[in-house]
Amino acid sequence: MLIINDFATIRQMEGQGAISRPLAVHLAKKTERLRAALEPDCEPDDFKLGPQHGIICIMEPGDKDLSGAGITQPLSEIMFEWISRLQVEDLSYYVVYIMVNNDNILQVYLPDQYLESAVRTWINEQPVEEESDDDEANTYEEPF
Repeated sequence: MLIINDFATIRQMEGQGAISRPLAVHLAKKTERLRAALEPDCEPDDFKLGPQHGIICIMEPGDKDLSGAGITQPLSEIMFEWISRLQVEDLSYYVVYIMVNNDNILQVYLPDQYLESAVRTWINEQPVEEESDDDEANTYEEPF
C-alpha cells in the first residue's frame, strides 16, 4: 500500500515510478485543495496530512485490506462514506472515503484491476460519482 502524507511523498513516488505522472498531478491537486481548506496559511511544502487530517492511500497488487493504513477489517466489511470513480489514462480507480473518527477521513484509491469481484460488485451497487481534475467539470459536491 502506498501512503501519501505530503507533496514530497507524491513527487518521490512519481520519481520512483510507483505512480504515473497523471496520477501524481491529480494527487497534488487534491492535496492542494485539502491544504487550502484545512490550513490555508501553511506553505505547501510544510503541509502534512497524517493522523491530523487523514491520509491518502493507493492499494497495490497483493493488498487484501487496509492494514497499512491502520484499518484491519476486510474491504467487504467497511462502510464507505463516499465513493467516486477516477479514470487516469487507461487505469480506473475507485476513490473511497472512510471516516476513521470525527476528525479524520481516509482516502483510498482502489485500482479496479486489483479489486476482488465481490467488492467490485458491492461498490457498483452504491452511488458512485465521477471524479475529475477539471474543477469546472465536477458537478457534484466533492468531499475533498
